[in-house]
Amino acid sequence: MRGDIFINLHHDRLEIHSPGLLPLGVTPSNIISKSIHRNTHLAKVFYDLKLMEMEGSGYDKVYEVLLLNGKPEPIVDEWDDRVVVTVKKNVISTEVAKLMSRANDEFVLTQKEIITLGLIRL
Repeated sequence: MRGDIFINLHHDRLEIHSPGLLPLGVTPSNIISKSIHRNTHLAKVFYDLKLMEMEGSGYDKVYEVLLLNGKPEPIVDEWDDRVVVTVKKNVISTEVAKLMSRANDEFVLTQKEIITLGLIRL
């Protein structure tokens, strides 16, 4: 879908508005466990040229960075004509951030392990 991407910065959150819907089969509730290639051939070319990690890794990275820093996971909303991702500014607790950092330092967690620990932190 054609359209502009909007990044709205508010005092308490960042909103990213992206035109179009999530790929078929991907929902806001399964976005970190489901990855659908929109254009497999183009993704392979960009990956081989080292222009991107791999298709579908962006949301995982956002979850990892936010949860590792004790912040809430992003909120993904699918509207009629766009996807809106909201990243809140607040830190849930400094103790959670310290726990996440310590666990990652001591056990060298994978990205999926960081996300899992972050989601069950409370």
